[in-house]
Amino acid sequence: MPISIELILPPPSGPHVRYGIDSWESERLIFKQRSRGASFVLAVALLVIGIMGELQFGRMLWRGVIPIPFVTLIVMVLICFLILIAFYGSALLFGREQVVLDRRKGTFSTGLAMGVWVWRTRGKLSGYSKVLLDRREEPAGKGRTNTVYCISLSGESEPVLLGRAGTWESAVPIAEAAAHFLRFPIHDATQGVTRGYHELDLSLRERVASAAPAPASPPDRPADCRSEVEESPDGHLRIRVPRPATMTLARVSVVGFLFWTIPVGFLGNPLVGILPPLCTFLGWLKVRYGLSADVDLSPERLRACFKGLVFRKTVDFPIQELEEVALVRRDTNGHLDMAYEEFAGFLVARSDRASIRFGHGLSWKELEWLQRLIHQRLAEISQPDASGAQCSPRAASESSGISTDGVARIPRWHRPVFPLVGLFAGAILGNVTGGPLSISANAPFLEHILNVGTVTGLLLGLCLHPSQNPGKKPTSLHASMAWSALLLIGLYFLMDLASPAVQMGTRFDELSFLKSGDESIVLTLSVLTAGAIAHAAILSVVSGICWWVYDIFKPERSVK
Repeated sequence: MPISIELILPPPSGPHVRYGIDSWESERLIFKQRSRGASFVLAVALLVIGIMGELQFGRMLWRGVIPIPFVTLIVMVLICFLILIAFYGSALLFGREQVVLDRRKGTFSTGLAMGVWVWRTRGKLSGYSKVLLDRREEPAGKGRTNTVYCISLSGESEPVLLGRAGTWESAVPIAEAAAHFLRFPIHDATQGVTRGYHELDLSLRERVASAAPAPASPPDRPADCRSEVEESPDGHLRIRVPRPATMTLARVSVVGFLFWTIPVGFLGNPLVGILPPLCTFLGWLKVRYGLSADVDLSPERLRACFKGLVFRKTVDFPIQELEEVALVRRDTNGHLDMAYEEFAGFLVARSDRASIRFGHGLSWKELEWLQRLIHQRLAEISQPDASGAQCSPRAASESSGISTDGVARIPRWHRPVFPLVGLFAGAILGNVTGGPLSISANAPFLEHILNVGTVTGLLLGLCLHPSQNPGKKPTSLHASMAWSALLLIGLYFLMDLASPAVQMGTRFDELSFLKSGDESIVLTLSVLTAGAIAHAAILSVVSGICWWVYDIFKPERSVK
């Protein structure tokens, strides 16, 4: 049964893609993201309609309100239809689009999964030769578009989408993880650059130095250059990026004030009249006075300080960790097009630890000039010092958990068997036995699983569970048990039995509530919560069994 647990490695900008090595099979890399066709409102609506319809019609059959056999058959068919609707809603709400790369078998699987596969399609990795990072403009309604960066496997076969990110710096770590795992090169279509997987661990300084010798003179300064560049005797290159000289939103604010605020103000609604131009004017203030940056490049580090209207962001990149200073075109994001329509693009400094954007409001030629200037200075300082020592490329890559030999060394999470077993065993003990373990939440359906026994079993399972963070010193068993005991003692004294939120033992009979028809709001919410989890669990189990049987009789399926 294809069950997998993945490690989440959050890139600097946090894309909506989770990826990591399978905890049971180190030769499998998993990518997960929310289904693009899944609407949260639609999923919740389908779940509520399905579950409430099942309860209402099921109660009618339970009480025997419908004595006619033909009508009873229709109601049963309708209940089955509502079950399918609830299952579909649970798949949209809890399911994730998943791509599994199996390096040992040389195959990939794509489809919808909820712990186990709901449906999937298989293919061969032999038809692919590189990881492609591409930029796409997707329609966002009313003539607007959104910029999306797509990471996919490319080659002779049909491309396989691995993930999507809203920014370039969020998409690069996903592409690098796939390239390391499959030992494929990366083709960045946005930059027009192709890098082999063995080059991904090299810093920008080493790549620039190995590409070509540093030119004797700096690149020519553009005629309309607005940046201030200063070279100090101590080897520092300081770049001051000015604020954008945009006036678009200011003009829109003036036009809105004349043709909207004044007429509406005369009609007796000054607040309604002033709000739209005021919001536009505040947007102009943010763009005009909140997008400057200072960059300081030295032989030891690159420091970039991005100054906003109120806050500032400063990032230090050690030279041995700085991986790219990329030139990225302006992103389109619906209503922000008007605010940034005069921007050509910006520069992105990126490493495995962080990323920062700067250069907003500059022309494309000036951005290219600044990029070449930074590359030239990195080539100059890449020569060995007087002692002949240079930084090892491995020092820059150990922070990401990926080594220089092209093999993905991503720390793995172990499947949490002990915490899950402890949770269920503690819940059962809390319901069956008396005493402090039976103190539970005073809520229908939830008092069976929210009790002190559950907390006790979970904490004991966590004590036996191995450390999930390899970079952190593991806690000893005695220390874990001591902290768990202190937490349980404090939890016991905090749970006052006179409080309406807790109770001793389980007192609710949910079946009697459903038969009587006297549902309260708490009971309704509990039914919906328990029903959603139950439908998702049943769908996962049924689909997992189906795929297990399918694998037995037809283990391979190719996609052309």
